[in-house]
Amino acid sequence: MHAGALAAYYDVSTVSQRTSTYLLNVHRPTEGFLWDQVYDDHHPLDVGHKVMADLVVNLIQEVAVRLVVSPMTPAELNLPEVSLPPRMHEGNFEPLGTTCLVDEAFAGIAIATEGWQWVNKGTEAKPKWGFVSTTPGRQLIVRLGETAHNAKHTILSSRPDGTFSVLLQFLVSYTTIMGKAIIDCHGGCDCRQTDILLKKYL
Repeated sequence: MHAGALAAYYDVSTVSQRTSTYLLNVHRPTEGFLWDQVYDDHHPLDVGHKVMADLVVNLIQEVAVRLVVSPMTPAELNLPEVSLPPRMHEGNFEPLGTTCLVDEAFAGIAIATEGWQWVNKGTEAKPKWGFVSTTPGRQLIVRLGETAHNAKHTILSSRPDGTFSVLLQFLVSYTTIMGKAIIDCHGGCDCRQTDILLKKYL
């Protein structure tokens, strides 16, 4: 839904896996394209990824054919010089740079790890490295921003007040409640303290 709204606002092409398989599920159920064959609870399955690939390839082919039939005019070629419309949401500034810190890169920005272990909760083929603690009250402190452990992993912000978004990933259990955690900011940063209940994955 959000992607469709963005595409309409900025007048760019988009594809929808849900829309492409809707008729094959609701009006004319077709084996091989049913919801439970395309998705699991959250992610596309192998068939779902094939559907998305077909949608993108088809879109590119359609654009190529249309350009042959009706080539772009000089005025259209100059459109990239036109500035973008105002942001859909006030204050929705894009970052100057984005960083995804996983595996050893995440371990590198941890500056206080007493009571925590760096372990692989996955497999050798599909590793899921992260910090694990079984001792209540232990703090895991990571440093973000221009003073981060590695300048390569500096998180930048284009906001006038110097803010940026931080998304923290954590594993939950299929069988038990793993406890809870509190996320807070220090060192001159300000954020809303967040309590997380590490409940079972449903």
